[in-house]
Amino acid sequence: MTKLFNVETKIFWGVATVCLLPFILLAFLNSMALDDYFFYELYRAKPFFGVQHDLYLTWAGRYTSAFITGVFIVPDAPGRFTFLPTLIYFVLTWSVIRHLLKRIGTVFPEQLSDSKVPGFVLFILFLYVQADIATGFYWLSAVTVYQTAFILFLLLLASLVSMLNRPRLKVSGYLFLSLLVLLIVGCNEIMAVFLPLFLASLAAGFYFYGRPVPRWLWLILGIAIGMDLIIFFTSGVMTYRYREMNAGTGMIAILGSIVFRGAAVFFYIFKEPLFWVCAAAIFASGLGVPADLNMAKVFREKNVIFWGMLALLLVVLLSLTVFLLASRGSMPPRVLNNLSDVTACLLLALCFLAGIFQGGRSRVARMVQMVPERRVKLAVFVICLLASVNYAEAWKSVASGYFYHAVMMDRDRVLKNAAAEHRRVAVIRSYDAALRDRIDRAFPHGVFTTVHALLVQKPSLLFFYDGAGAGDRAYAHFYGLDSIIVRDK
Repeated sequence: MTKLFNVETKIFWGVATVCLLPFILLAFLNSMALDDYFFYELYRAKPFFGVQHDLYLTWAGRYTSAFITGVFIVPDAPGRFTFLPTLIYFVLTWSVIRHLLKRIGTVFPEQLSDSKVPGFVLFILFLYVQADIATGFYWLSAVTVYQTAFILFLLLLASLVSMLNRPRLKVSGYLFLSLLVLLIVGCNEIMAVFLPLFLASLAAGFYFYGRPVPRWLWLILGIAIGMDLIIFFTSGVMTYRYREMNAGTGMIAILGSIVFRGAAVFFYIFKEPLFWVCAAAIFASGLGVPADLNMAKVFREKNVIFWGMLALLLVVLLSLTVFLLASRGSMPPRVLNNLSDVTACLLLALCFLAGIFQGGRSRVARMVQMVPERRVKLAVFVICLLASVNYAEAWKSVASGYFYHAVMMDRDRVLKNAAAEHRRVAVIRSYDAALRDRIDRAFPHGVFTTVHALLVQKPSLLFFYDGAGAGDRAYAHFYGLDSIIVRDK
């Protein structure tokens, strides 16, 4: 993998900066939204662990994400530094990807000696394949629920990879694996369903290669299933939340939704040119694994690509089936973020294993010698990093997000001044009127129609929320007001 990702470093990092720049800028144009204000109201009314208790019993049993949300809310981090949660999760995601690659490098040292470049490429890939980037990184209440789960899942994969070189597992290893499983299950419902299915398919993989299933795998599978049952019977996921979110969809429509959502998961992955380049590079890296390596001997016994992809497809569809049946068809797009990220990661892993298997055949092994020249590789990665609809949408969102952020900041000052003057009711202009005013002030002599159309649209990669226009009482209470009156003029 090092050879395939070995490019002109200085030029690559220059392009990488350009690639990442709009997503960093969006973090500074972000604003709180919806549930963020609701959580502020909860934590102002009750102590930290009192809120954890209430959220567990009346919502979805998301003890991990609820705890992390509270860690951000209590010190008023999103209120004072709206960019902070996004940047923290960017760093955490990139760091854990590099950690996973380093663990792979300990098992296959000749294939991966440096994790910087491949780590960045995979970070961008996992960003691009998300079904809803706005909730994936730019809405705190969703980020802590779904991105936390993906980060923990990558940590779990890193731990599983490191065990390939360990004949026996120490007690600390059992405890760490158990803790990771407990934390992942407590993030959100889709991962709580996906995880035991993934672990069961992993156990089936041991049987596929004729190896006994290790005790640690039975242990964490049992913990995952046990915690699912505990959350199911003790939290509010099937009582209060089920009644609140029930869409009342018929069974036939639900079955259609399962197929549609399953196809959507793979569509979000396969539509990205970067995925195909990464898959090809990782497959070629598998071809170059030395034949005398112990793990290579195992993976060259059978070709796992067909059965592995079939198992992954079944795991995704079964996860969606359980979720959609329980919620009667109610599934916001952000739920697919976890499935698209995790599925992309596992598909790349299958490509690597398929490469190892094919590397045992002399006519295919020669392909590993056909490593493109550094500039060719650089050109391919540059094109694929920038050739994404999401990258174009990021720059569009920066343009429209600038004015969205300006309107939100103007409102913030007005509402804080009203609270400082001990008024219980504040009067503000509607979002559309305030936006028009902001654009007119920035361009007093007018602007081209096409540019104006871009500036007035809602930023697609930010979670747009007009709390005053929606009549959100938690939004008013955040500023210490009873209500907010919205007027067009």
